[in-house]
Amino acid sequence: MAVKYPIVLLFGLIGLATLSLGLMTYQYRQRQRLAPGVAQLKRIKDTARFKRLRRQQNIFKLIRSLSFVGLCVALLFVASRPVSVQTTTRDNKGLDVMMVLDASGSMKEYFQPLGASLKELIGRFKTDRLGLIIFSGEAQQSLPLTDDYTELAEVSTAMATKDPTQFRNEYAYGVAGGTDISSGLYLASIKMANIPAERTKIVLLMSDGEQTTSTKDDPSGTAPIDEEIVVRAANSLAKKNIRVIALATPGDQIAYGNERQGRALLERVASATNGKVYDVASPGATREVFNTINTSLRTDLAGDTVTTQYETPWFWLTVTIFMLGAFLLSSAMRYDGGSS
Repeated sequence: MAVKYPIVLLFGLIGLATLSLGLMTYQYRQRQRLAPGVAQLKRIKDTARFKRLRRQQNIFKLIRSLSFVGLCVALLFVASRPVSVQTTTRDNKGLDVMMVLDASGSMKEYFQPLGASLKELIGRFKTDRLGLIIFSGEAQQSLPLTDDYTELAEVSTAMATKDPTQFRNEYAYGVAGGTDISSGLYLASIKMANIPAERTKIVLLMSDGEQTTSTKDDPSGTAPIDEEIVVRAANSLAKKNIRVIALATPGDQIAYGNERQGRALLERVASATNGKVYDVASPGATREVFNTINTSLRTDLAGDTVTTQYETPWFWLTVTIFMLGAFLLSSAMRYDGGSS
């Protein structure tokens, strides 16, 4: 059994113990003070009727004391909000991965390695679906979420073999220049909004994290850059229980101290969605990182558990009522020793 506010229970029990000790001390001193007068009643105390009355009195005092303590403890447990913790394994119905690919100039060299890695992994999919969004200054969905692995293979082959500019023109024609990461994330949020809750939703963001436009209406990048629009886009994904896993490439390595500006932004995006950032140091490292992500996702899904807390005050409320009744009943009893 667990409680939501253990500090309430702890201090309550300490207070109850202190009060009980004080009452016991007070009663002991009262008996000591009355001892001389009680000694004069020795003749009365020796009678059978008095002894019966005394036994009854002691029994009811004990019941009253125990019920009072039980009542106080039960009230403390109710006040500390008892909870029942239930851990269950979620029945996962599959994985939905929306790849959000940065198509700006600094990312083109990663297209072909990513396509080759994706093509290799498609054979491992079972109940999973994959989609593709390409963004630069704007975002466009090149492939909706699908489990048509033939279509996925065609897209991954084109990405792996075609010139990056040619691939972009075929699968994301009309995407403006600049880099607006928020456009890709917002579009993913829209396209993944109606996925059933029992499926695991992932946005696989591949970018150098260098936001160069303030909004989609500023593809030239002349307005002040506001990276908070990217974080707000990540928050919109988090509200829909969509996790962002970012593949961070070096980009132009705009440095602030020892940390690249772009990677810091990707860290904020991943953190907002309970995701993670993986560094892709070079195009040749894409395959290894992609395999690591795939293995990690499979492991998470295999042990995906949900812990739920339910407040359970009813037991202690029942105990409270029972103890209150016992206390009132024992307090109202009259002692009758019967005939002597």
